[in-house]
Amino acid sequence: MGLAIAFYNNRQHVQASFDEGKVWLGAAPKAAEQNSSEAIQRKRRSPQLLAIDDATLAETHCCIEWSVVQGQPKAKLTNLGRSIVLSTGPRLHRGAQVELTLPHNLCLGDTHVQLFWQESDHPLDSAIATLPSNRDNGSPVASLEVASPSAGTLSSWLDTLSDLQRSVAGSHEFFTQAARAIFNPGGLDGGLILLPSAGGWTVAGSHLPYPDFGVGYRRDLVDLAVTQKETLFHDARRVDQQNIVDDLHSAVAAPVLDIQNKVIAVVYGFRSQHRTNSRRGVRTLEAQFVQVIADSIGASMTRIESEAAAAKSRALMDQAFSPTVARQLENDPRFLEGKTQDVTVLFADLAGFSTIAERVGPKVTYELLTDVMDRFSQTIADHMGVVIDFFGDGLSAFWNAPLEIPDHPRLACECARAIVDSMVELNERWADRLNLRLQVGVGIHTGMAMVGNSGSRTRLKYGPQGNTVNQASRIEGFTRHVGTPIVVSGVTADRVKEHFLTRRICRAKLDGIHQPADLYQILPLSGTDYYADSLHGYRDALAAYESRDFERAISLLTEMQLSNEADGVSQFLLIQSLVQKEGKSETADKLGVPIGSLNTIALTKQVSRHRVETA
Repeated sequence: MGLAIAFYNNRQHVQASFDEGKVWLGAAPKAAEQNSSEAIQRKRRSPQLLAIDDATLAETHCCIEWSVVQGQPKAKLTNLGRSIVLSTGPRLHRGAQVELTLPHNLCLGDTHVQLFWQESDHPLDSAIATLPSNRDNGSPVASLEVASPSAGTLSSWLDTLSDLQRSVAGSHEFFTQAARAIFNPGGLDGGLILLPSAGGWTVAGSHLPYPDFGVGYRRDLVDLAVTQKETLFHDARRVDQQNIVDDLHSAVAAPVLDIQNKVIAVVYGFRSQHRTNSRRGVRTLEAQFVQVIADSIGASMTRIESEAAAAKSRALMDQAFSPTVARQLENDPRFLEGKTQDVTVLFADLAGFSTIAERVGPKVTYELLTDVMDRFSQTIADHMGVVIDFFGDGLSAFWNAPLEIPDHPRLACECARAIVDSMVELNERWADRLNLRLQVGVGIHTGMAMVGNSGSRTRLKYGPQGNTVNQASRIEGFTRHVGTPIVVSGVTADRVKEHFLTRRICRAKLDGIHQPADLYQILPLSGTDYYADSLHGYRDALAAYESRDFERAISLLTEMQLSNEADGVSQFLLIQSLVQKEGKSETADKLGVPIGSLNTIALTKQVSRHRVETA
């Protein structure tokens, strides 16, 4: 048998249970003092200390000691602070002790306290009834007669429930408003909203117009209602029939259920016989209204929980998808299920960024990367792409999942050109702080991949996996060597040839990829006339190179250089041809001399020397 202590003031409503010994009640220490040595010592001296938010109390205001003698509970109250007002009338002054008959109510400063035994025989419990409910699929308890509410009562109910629905569910004000409705128009003396907590219940909101007559709740009745998932109440008709007069606390406990039929709260209303209310028990209509409040709370809390889950899901989707795609996924989340899909994958990476980061330091590096990745991400979203991941100074993205986009290779290539074009503005913005120009490399490949969410419930990481992704990454790495910021695979080039002018750069063996790959440059169709001669000259030079006629390749590329038809790609091939001719390459079919390994002066000297030798 244990002691239950409930206390209530304008700031707190708490009920706690204690199994044995002594418990002290006193003022809660201020936040700044909670970890002080005195507070720690006080806690050690009084391990069972109920801290009350009441500045009128002493830090250890009173002590309650109890025991069970021959099956009968005994409690003794010792006052260690200002006078305590007892419900029996006399005040208990500092240093005085008194034996208490429980239940007993008293006042400590501005706080109402109720002491009662947790386990005892309650005469009213023989009058406990189960309220018929639509939760029971229309199977009412036959012994109960359910009266319909009057028009005035029904109007008050509806107005109150309407006000409750407009409140912010889950807030303290919401629970307090619900508890107030139990009193008016519910007709009971007080109400509490209880939320489950570790090992018990927390009072989330309460309305007690008559705290002098009790501020606690029947824990056993609450637990029984939760176990049965039914509204239980002390039926007033049965109380009258059995002429029960010696238990003053009659109550109704209505569990609040969520959509999984799990109890998430309890609505508790009670009536105490006192000078302003001689009613005994709870009428069926009053219990019905309490259950209606419980159902309303359940609906509101479930709606808030669903909205919070939807908002969390929306936030996760907004991190990965464009707003248009994210909204469609909200309507049909099945799109996120794993599947094999034809996709176009893009990798973009800043060239030589390690040197830049070392020069400018971590703070500027962080700001720069944030600016760059924001721009790249927005560009990808604008072209209906999905960011897969960020990695240091680069990112990856893909197209054609979760929503199918027929022309995804074109969109990916247009996105790549937009990323490259955005570097002009980024360089202007960062010119003063960096003192050098940023360069980006973009690699693109189209192929089949397994697409799905490889993240978790808290972090969405939706994207493709497999060889297609690896090949796109390797192609991006090749941009550092070939003198053009955008390189695409042969598959991608073939699928965008109606939208772009394509030029095969070479066939190269990519790291980790077994078969050599044809790599292409994409150029806008609007510049066809401008690029026609250089494309034709490069095509012939590449054919000569691949047939190992390095002399002819060098001659053609030199002519392009001198006639201003050369670009970074032709310079790349010229260097490769010169290196191959001089026998400095280990293999004839693996390209890979960085364009930056020979400066402009050295390249000009090599071209001029060859010009003389072949004249």
